[in-house]
Amino acid sequence: MDSLTARIAAALRPEFDQAVIVAPVGHPVLGLPPCRVLGCAGGAITRAGLCKGHHTRWHRADRPDVGRWVQTDQPPLQPQRILASCAVEGCRRGQCAATLCSGHYQLWKRSDRPKLGQWIIGQQPLSAFPRSVCAIGDCTLDAETKKRPLCRNHDHRWRTNGMPPIEQFVIDCDVRGADIFDLRGLPDRLVREIQYGLQCRVDESRLKTQPRRLMPMIRCLSQIGAHSLREHTIEEWDAVLFTGASLGRTNSVIAFVRDTLASLDRLQGLVGWDTEYPRDIWKLTNLGFPATRLAVLRFDRIHPHWMRDLAKRWCRWRLSTGSSAGVVASNLYALTRFCRFLEETGRGVPTPAALDRPMIEEYLAWVAVRCPDPNTRRKDLGGLASFLRTLQQHRWAPDLSPGAVLFREDYPPIPAPKARALSEFVASQLELESNLCRFAEPRFRVLTEILQRTGLRVGDARRLTIDCIDRDQHGAAYLRYHNHKMRRDARTPIDDALAEAITAQQQRVRKQFPTGPILFPMIVANLDGTRPIDRAAYAQNLDAWVSACEIRTEAGDNVHVRPHQFRHTYATRLINSGVPQHVVKKLLDHDSDTMTAHYARLSMETVREEWSRATKVDIHGQEIRELDGELAEAVWLKNSLSRAKMALPNGYCTLPLQQTCEYANACLTCPMFLTTPEFLPQHRTQLIETRVLIESARARGQQRVQQMNETVEKNLLNIIGTLQTAPSTCADAQRGRDHKDNDAR
Repeated sequence: MDSLTARIAAALRPEFDQAVIVAPVGHPVLGLPPCRVLGCAGGAITRAGLCKGHHTRWHRADRPDVGRWVQTDQPPLQPQRILASCAVEGCRRGQCAATLCSGHYQLWKRSDRPKLGQWIIGQQPLSAFPRSVCAIGDCTLDAETKKRPLCRNHDHRWRTNGMPPIEQFVIDCDVRGADIFDLRGLPDRLVREIQYGLQCRVDESRLKTQPRRLMPMIRCLSQIGAHSLREHTIEEWDAVLFTGASLGRTNSVIAFVRDTLASLDRLQGLVGWDTEYPRDIWKLTNLGFPATRLAVLRFDRIHPHWMRDLAKRWCRWRLSTGSSAGVVASNLYALTRFCRFLEETGRGVPTPAALDRPMIEEYLAWVAVRCPDPNTRRKDLGGLASFLRTLQQHRWAPDLSPGAVLFREDYPPIPAPKARALSEFVASQLELESNLCRFAEPRFRVLTEILQRTGLRVGDARRLTIDCIDRDQHGAAYLRYHNHKMRRDARTPIDDALAEAITAQQQRVRKQFPTGPILFPMIVANLDGTRPIDRAAYAQNLDAWVSACEIRTEAGDNVHVRPHQFRHTYATRLINSGVPQHVVKKLLDHDSDTMTAHYARLSMETVREEWSRATKVDIHGQEIRELDGELAEAVWLKNSLSRAKMALPNGYCTLPLQQTCEYANACLTCPMFLTTPEFLPQHRTQLIETRVLIESARARGQQRVQQMNETVEKNLLNIIGTLQTAPSTCADAQRGRDHKDNDAR
């Protein structure tokens, strides 16, 4: 036994140190879920949640509704029959005929077969030789012969099955009908490795590992004569098992092999920097990083070797100083792209001295063609610049050319950021109760409502702890979360309706995962409830929900919603509602005013664009066209300042700030008055009030008042008639309100 096998044997617990490992029904990792029929001890092997026997019965009943069928009085499956002993009192031998064992049956025949009930009285157990109990676990009968420790019935079954080794036959009988991992016939080291892999899977309690998934692989390993899982790498096992042996593509098989090899490395202490650093592919889990979609850092694509060695040193330094694995992987990919340039163009860099400024300039031209997107190009150039700057700062390559640098002018211009907030027309559809209730699962709805009403980043929201609600002395609710970008805890106020939705989600989680710490746990590959919803899984469900709700833009186009757009929409609404910028900064938990100001600038640009498209009329009902040309922006600023100074309940004042108003609030007779469709309700109300004033003035003989109000009535009728027939939508009204709120701010 080699050292690794001995170490595995010492680490194995008794339940896994078996050639045949039974997977109990209902075991969270190894076993099948129990059959849905009440009282059935079998495991569910079908999508209907039934064991094999009950699935057959259900199928013969023309497959009715499973939920109702299992609630009917379904008879349990025939249990394994208990072997009966001889009818003679005290005799524990198996029955042969006439309820008697073979010995007593022969005696009874020799007595001319008297009445059996009377003959049995007074008979003694036969004791020709000391007998042992049958070796089969649940059998209580005596062994039939001295040669084999089997009762009569099991001895007959043993002969029928070809007389296999007694030990093998005993195990087969003990596990008959159970779900098992059968490792018999494999080399000892391979058996130990698989046993240890199963034990580690149970300890991790993360992935289902059932015999029906792994037994094809185990039989395949036996057929090809494998002696250890370490005979091949993961890539080689992929070819051996799935291509050479025609096992068929099964992700769970290759995942088990990969996890087992990683567990064996940890058992031998083959983890940490001393082990990973010399390798060309680093496994991040062996360096203490949690298991994520980013599993490795690849250096095998970096040439020449001196650059590969320096890249390893650079990445180790970055990871050791707090840089995230994702950022390091992105920078490493930028260096890999530079190496691809060297390979495709035939440029040789045998030493660091050969990497000079002319080569950098050639790369700038090459990457500009290969990566036309300026953001991607800036990211790649930034990664390469960081690598070269680190080499020079730390003197890791003393002979590196001083010209191997990138200047600020080498980067493409930063494109103007686009407004990522959802339009009010789209956002209002996403917030409708009739649409929110169409989520496939309640957890996705609650997560979406949190994003909509708090502006959290999706990474922070999906990692919320189950006890995430705090309350002050007045009972007001606050959502507590961890800002992973800023690496600190934060709180934001929430309304009672959202707090109730979160409380309901807490109850659902505690019912499924009583000790789970996460508010939004994954359903699969998360047996203990410690893993949060995957970002990609939420994005996929969000896309499906938006498609099912048939969300459309103002133009009738389909909508693609990204989770982070909820944050932009939340921030833009706060800015448009006149919330001070420093308050918005606190609500979003920003570190700088610059980031918050970004939302304010985009909000103003959006308002300017939407205002230009809005229908605007004067007091005579004539539509007003905005000025184009060089003065357009200046006119917009003048009008914005005027509207900020003079807020009107039914429109806007376009009077320049330098002038004073001579109409004494009689806006509906003022040529500087301007209004838009969102004020239609106010105009209709004012028309009714004006007509009341006209009737009152006519009754009192106040002709001057009557004439003034008749002018207002005429202007109101012109305004209402034009606005009602204008090609405006409900979105125009909302855009106008946003515009006015922003001006008031």
